[in-house]
Amino acid sequence: LTIEQLVQIARGGVRVERDPSTDAPVARSEKLIAQVVENYRRAYAEKRAAPTEYGVTTGFGEFKDKPIAPADLEQLQRNLLLSHSVGVGENSDRDDLSNYYTPEVVRGALATRLNAFLRGHSGVRTKLVDIVQAMLNHGVIPLVPLRGSVGASGDLCPLSHLFVTLLGEGRFYTLADKTLRPATELPELLGFTAEEMKPTFKEGLGLVNGANFSAAMLALAVHDAEILADTADAAAAMSLEALAGCTRALDEKVHAERGHPGQIESARRIREQVVGSRLVERAGAVQDAYSLRCAPQVHGATRDTLRFVRTIAEKEINAATDNPLFFEE
Repeated sequence: LTIEQLVQIARGGVRVERDPSTDAPVARSEKLIAQVVENYRRAYAEKRAAPTEYGVTTGFGEFKDKPIAPADLEQLQRNLLLSHSVGVGENSDRDDLSNYYTPEVVRGALATRLNAFLRGHSGVRTKLVDIVQAMLNHGVIPLVPLRGSVGASGDLCPLSHLFVTLLGEGRFYTLADKTLRPATELPELLGFTAEEMKPTFKEGLGLVNGANFSAAMLALAVHDAEILADTADAAAAMSLEALAGCTRALDEKVHAERGHPGQIESARRIREQVVGSRLVERAGAVQDAYSLRCAPQVHGATRDTLRFVRTIAEKEINAATDNPLFFEE
């Protein structure tokens, strides 16, 4: 998944399809969790030491060592969504959409969570993958309060609000219709039964244990910042013309000797945008003010930073960020 594709999904409302080759690893992961639960149930019934897996047959966090009764394993996952749906907005008006994440961020989070599932290590059902994909393709925007995330340690609260709708809790609207609707209407809209929608073993944890809101916002910010970097170069070129500045400070050889890729790129862009200008050089100055002649150095530092941030964002939107991850071998 590229940042540009994520922007199309988040802002353009395009439909998504998953690569058919991802179905097999998802199915293997689903089967693995089923085996874990079956082995645990058998051992529990036979009153022998049961093999535990964090977040599947045990509690979470402080209760990581507490085994859960087999009859409560599915409710454990549903309780996780309910207990963490505790975000707040900017004011107390629950109908004011300014209290909630924008559609582009919600769609970005849905897309990156779906992408994480497709790596085949989350232990979720293929049916849940179908449901998340359907949420995207039906333009579903659950109401997710702005405040409450712990960021890099997990967007637990926002993701809980995003997916507690699968339990019939919370509200949503669609891209096509901004009318607020109760989450109980979601199964009919998506074409699934209410029972199919309910998260099962490991799925509550699989839905919330990631940094998808943070990653989506980072990716969108990178996209916008790169546009601003190009705009800044254009503004510098226009300033050079307006002040009838000299172009020798843009000479390719000068910037190549310093060697910073971003600086070289900004100098090239500014240089290309004043080709054919009838205004540059007319002032006859030996050199321009720092703010003009050092624009490539300043802009270039931003470009180098953005290049680094882009690599982080690209990795994050393609990452499996669950705890735990499951591997067949």
